[in-house]
Amino acid sequence: MRSFFWKLHRYVGLFLAPVFAIILISGLFLTMKPMLAPTYSNMPLGDRAEQAFQAVQAAEQQGASISSFALDVDGKRFWSVTDKKSPLKAFSLENGELLGKGGVSNEMYGFMKKLHKEIFINKIISEIAAYAMAIMILVGLIFMVRPQFRKDLLSWHNGLGVWAWIVWAMLPITAIMMTLHIGAPKIKLNKEAQKSVLKIMQALNDENRLSELVAVDSMRGNTIIRLSENGQIKTVQLIQNEVSVPRNKNGQIEEEIVILNDWQTLNTATYWPKVLHEGTWGGKTSAIINFLATLGLLFFLFSGCYTWLKRRMRQNAEAGQVLPINTTDKARFLVAYATQTGNAEKLAKQTQKHLQQHNISADVASTAAVKAEHLDSYENVLLIVSTTGEGELPATAHALEKSLLNSQLKQANVALLALGDKYFTQFCGGGKKIEAALKQAGAQFILPTRLVSGKPFEDWQTWLGELGQQFNFPAPILEEIISTDVATQATLIQRTRLDKPEFNTREVGELLFRLPENITFKGGDLMTVTPPNSKTERTYSIGSDSQDGNEVRLTVGLNTFLDSEQQLQKGKGSDWLLHQLNIGDTIDVNIRQHPSFTIIENDDRPVIMVAVGTGIAPLVGFIPALKRHQRDAWLFFGNAHREACYLHQNLWETAQKEGVVTRINTIFDNEQKGYVQDEILRYGKEIYEWIAKRQAIVYVCGRESTVGKGTERALAQIFQEYGKCDEKVAMEKVEQLKAEQALRMDLFG
Repeated sequence: MRSFFWKLHRYVGLFLAPVFAIILISGLFLTMKPMLAPTYSNMPLGDRAEQAFQAVQAAEQQGASISSFALDVDGKRFWSVTDKKSPLKAFSLENGELLGKGGVSNEMYGFMKKLHKEIFINKIISEIAAYAMAIMILVGLIFMVRPQFRKDLLSWHNGLGVWAWIVWAMLPITAIMMTLHIGAPKIKLNKEAQKSVLKIMQALNDENRLSELVAVDSMRGNTIIRLSENGQIKTVQLIQNEVSVPRNKNGQIEEEIVILNDWQTLNTATYWPKVLHEGTWGGKTSAIINFLATLGLLFFLFSGCYTWLKRRMRQNAEAGQVLPINTTDKARFLVAYATQTGNAEKLAKQTQKHLQQHNISADVASTAAVKAEHLDSYENVLLIVSTTGEGELPATAHALEKSLLNSQLKQANVALLALGDKYFTQFCGGGKKIEAALKQAGAQFILPTRLVSGKPFEDWQTWLGELGQQFNFPAPILEEIISTDVATQATLIQRTRLDKPEFNTREVGELLFRLPENITFKGGDLMTVTPPNSKTERTYSIGSDSQDGNEVRLTVGLNTFLDSEQQLQKGKGSDWLLHQLNIGDTIDVNIRQHPSFTIIENDDRPVIMVAVGTGIAPLVGFIPALKRHQRDAWLFFGNAHREACYLHQNLWETAQKEGVVTRINTIFDNEQKGYVQDEILRYGKEIYEWIAKRQAIVYVCGRESTVGKGTERALAQIFQEYGKCDEKVAMEKVEQLKAEQALRMDLFG
């Protein structure tokens, strides 16, 4: 339901944007009329009646056609409309001379009014637009959850739209009331009413009532008169009738024509919808308020269309992020990366930057977008490959490995930098797999493969320096890459055990660290820590968002393993964080951006999140971003026991109640057999529609060997069944999702 209303809000606005623009721009002009209009006196002429009468007569004699009359607040001049095109004109109350002009052009005002009410086509268009605008405002109000003012345009669009909604809603709602004539007084105007100000004054003067005159104006093209009787202002029309009256003249009866004045009182109770809509309830002050309200609606129209257009352009760009095969003017180098925690991607981009700084053309791409044939189309290929789990490749490199194993390269010259951790049995196993596939395909190695343990920056510098000796460029400055990690300090302020020990499940804790307020991060970004007496840093996914505060949430599971003597040991990093670090302790950390596994801001595409166990760590950090810009979001989560280890259950259930997460499906070992991928297959048809028809983005976090491969197989089965294709094509579609970054995986051993 929420998704439907958001689409209604967005696409009605986009479809009617030209109509809204015309109505609002013309309305902006119309609000200027009371701002630019002279300040009239609301007092009767009183002892200035005779002077005013003579001034109007003098103005008429000088060629002016006085069709309206209003005394200026200064008491020295009166204002009149003299023709349909000109603005108001001021005349001297002393001698009727023309003093100048004021207000807006009648012709321009009439043009804008017709444009505003009819769009030059039909009145019904403006009426439909008023209903649509009111619905959009109310939908935005009802379905926006606690908007916040941030630096981006859309947050101001949302924030102002909610917190000042009554201002924006006033204009379309009063327009609707006017079209339905709600609250409109029933005024019967007489088209035969006297239109000459001079004759009206003459009639009043004949009855010794000229001193009661306040103003002569028009309503719907008919002349109306405002008189003051006993301190009360009433609106009348003058109807003059010729009557034959018998007269005795010199003993003879003769018929004489006599003009009788009929002052017809009009029921002109205040029509509040009209007064509010036109901003005439408080003079210049109300006009300014209406001007700003109209300007605000124009801002919403612009900001909504602009952010949608920007989002679509970005989505189209992302959808096209498949590396082309170079045939002419090819770059000398391709730098490809398979990343797990962001290090390989960062190093690859710094490599490209370094090469370009020395006038060497270079492309950079994820291995998800690279196939074997790409390697032959470049003079040289540099690969930077991470390892995940026990010697596994990152998910983004699977397609490249498969492509290499089924290809024969002709002239590929490659160099490989493999990243890993020597404390794992399969040290740099991911890089070694790519190395083996390259050799089988016939690639020529420029340098021996370099294996890196721990922090890779110095090894990267040395590796690139060795390449530079062959291709005539210097080694990079190490600070260039190190500076992209934000070094800071974090203070542990809270630690909560998330599992229940009595169920004998894996120990999992939530740790909250306070960071300096100038440090920014998103859910899915990374925080690295180095335990005491250890040279290797540990990397943990951040499950919070700096826009909600400066607290980093980590979800840490205690790592246990058997050593060579079959003794149970605890992981240094997890044991230190869960048991040894004290509340209030401050430690050195690095905050690392991980853009390949964070929520894309201001994006309408649905989100499918898949996690097992502590794989939920980064996904819980997606909630703030999903709350800022809501879209359909679906969580699949599995673990050992619902009661013991439904990690962050309260946060997820609250998010679902608030409509931030649309659906949640869980699977726990104590309740049913199977894995999270089995739960995905149960909803295969809907998953297919979300991915194939709505371009959903799938985020997967957990172990490579279980949820990683399991989700890939489940998606392939879904493509087979509902996409009507064979197994090979289905797997190619899964790999294509990775290449287009529609399948984003953060996997570990």
